[in-house]
Amino acid sequence: MKRILILIFFSLILVFGHSLLGVQAASVATSITGTSTINAGQSFTLTFSANASETVRTFTARVSYDKNLLTIEGSNPTGGAVFNASTGAISSTAVFTGSHQFLTITFKATSAFVAGSNTQVNLTFEGSNDTGTTILKASSSLRINVAVPKSTNNNLSALTVDGTSVSGFSAGTVTYNLGSTNASSISIGATVQDAKATVSGTGTKNLSYGANSFKVTVTAESGAKKDYTINITRNDPRSTNNYLSSLTVSSGTLNFNRTTNSYTVIVENDVTSVTIGASVEDSKSSVSGTGAKTISVYENRFSVVVTAENGSRRTYAINIVRKDSDGFLGNVSRDNKLESLTVEGYDIEFDPEKLTYELFVDLLIEELSISAKQSDAKATLNVPESLVLEVGSNELIFEVVAESGEVRQYVITVVRSDKAPLLSQNQTMDVFDRLASDEIWLSLSQNERISDELLTKIKENGKDLVLVIKDEATSFIYQYFIANRDIDGFMKDSYELTFTSDQPEKFKELTNHAMGITLNFRHQGDYQKLRTLILDVSSQYANDEVLMLYYFDQQNEKFVLKSEEVKVVDGKVSIEFASASEYFLTRSNLQTSSSFDLFDPHYLPYIVLGEFLVILILLLLLLTKPKKRRFKPID
Repeated sequence: MKRILILIFFSLILVFGHSLLGVQAASVATSITGTSTINAGQSFTLTFSANASETVRTFTARVSYDKNLLTIEGSNPTGGAVFNASTGAISSTAVFTGSHQFLTITFKATSAFVAGSNTQVNLTFEGSNDTGTTILKASSSLRINVAVPKSTNNNLSALTVDGTSVSGFSAGTVTYNLGSTNASSISIGATVQDAKATVSGTGTKNLSYGANSFKVTVTAESGAKKDYTINITRNDPRSTNNYLSSLTVSSGTLNFNRTTNSYTVIVENDVTSVTIGASVEDSKSSVSGTGAKTISVYENRFSVVVTAENGSRRTYAINIVRKDSDGFLGNVSRDNKLESLTVEGYDIEFDPEKLTYELFVDLLIEELSISAKQSDAKATLNVPESLVLEVGSNELIFEVVAESGEVRQYVITVVRSDKAPLLSQNQTMDVFDRLASDEIWLSLSQNERISDELLTKIKENGKDLVLVIKDEATSFIYQYFIANRDIDGFMKDSYELTFTSDQPEKFKELTNHAMGITLNFRHQGDYQKLRTLILDVSSQYANDEVLMLYYFDQQNEKFVLKSEEVKVVDGKVSIEFASASEYFLTRSNLQTSSSFDLFDPHYLPYIVLGEFLVILILLLLLLTKPKKRRFKPID
């Protein structure tokens, strides 16, 4: 009996021992995968999985998170799993061994989940094995961080040249024109507003003669770049004079002119060599191409080159034509015409036979771009030294020298106006420093106000102001002239003008529908100073017509004659006003009992009807005129 009990005891130990070993060996692990770093307000997706070392028959799980920081936008249970988005509970009867993905969830960060903060998404898992006797538990979590956005600040806080702050520096201004210097180099320094930004383009910069441009580039932490540009001109003291003061040939005739770059010299047949001599205007320049030259019959081309101290060159071309034994020049072209002559932006109607042209340009045109081409490639074209225009008349000469030496000149006379052009406010600001006239002509639309910046600039520079305003509703154009000293006073009063009455029916009644122009000033009362209005009336009245101006007396509801001698000159009338109200400009006399205007379209039907009635009456009279009786003579 004792032996039997011992056997039973060891059998139980083996049975329960195997069970205990089975529980310890069975295991499961869970995981949450997906992005762990997001931007504020971003949506992101997480995947929930389990990995079991033995068969899992059923399981439950739960997803937990801070609902103040995250919300669920969508979910996708897989493999037979069921997900309750409200509670985060998951259940499944899926049988699996090894890796098993059972859920994906798309979260969205709420506004409370701000940059620099973090939260955690948790998963708990509990499942049973194939026999249902073993409980498999696991948990995992994933911390979600909201990234702090990278700085986009790519501004400078300081910009210096040779240790001195650039004049007018502002972080938002990216271009600086420093003028001219005699220095051969400059040192550029820069400081960034944001310590996370980097800067390049600083340090010592060598200056070439003439214009130099340097970029300082700021790169923000985010990678955004901004370029600051420094423009500076290095003065060039070196002489630019590359002219000859004389040019000679030992045989033949050469009529030298310092600006004429091409010459043809005819020599006799017995001349087999010549000596070319030249002297420079500037002792710092050099000349090449002179000396003894052997020549053949007919064409012999030589170049004399002058090099100025600054390296600029000018070439004087000489064609020495040696006659043959019969005294002929050979096939020497006499063509000294231009094939084309164009002025960019203008049509001069070029004709090779026409030698003179006239062109009118406005004050802002300081230089022209002109292209010319000779019709014969063997001819030489001499162009003006400069196409820069002075105010007033400028004569530009284009000279064509034929191979034979014959000369033809084409002359363009360009008249540059001394009057300011009519510009918008933005255009005026852009070119203000180039406006050499005493007046600023400013084009405004109805109700457009002049900026304080522009007014200040006009006043400080002592310029008078001409306002040209177009009323879009009626297409009337009117203007005011304002002396510089009167600008402040003028601007205190409204200068707006409309061409419709505030009481249109009353106007029609009092004018008896007379044709005219209503002037309705928005300013109320007297002006601080007498002002002159110039109005374009060319659409309604002819030159030299004399009009009458009436003031509308609102209190007494009648028109009062202010002027009866408003004359139309060049399509415009000039009227002085001391006070603002409503006025009526017309050729009709409103002071008479009738303001009938023969030219008023309103009366046209009545005029036609009257004429018809007169004609009808005349016809009736003719038709009803009694016949003369004829009397027979008495025998």
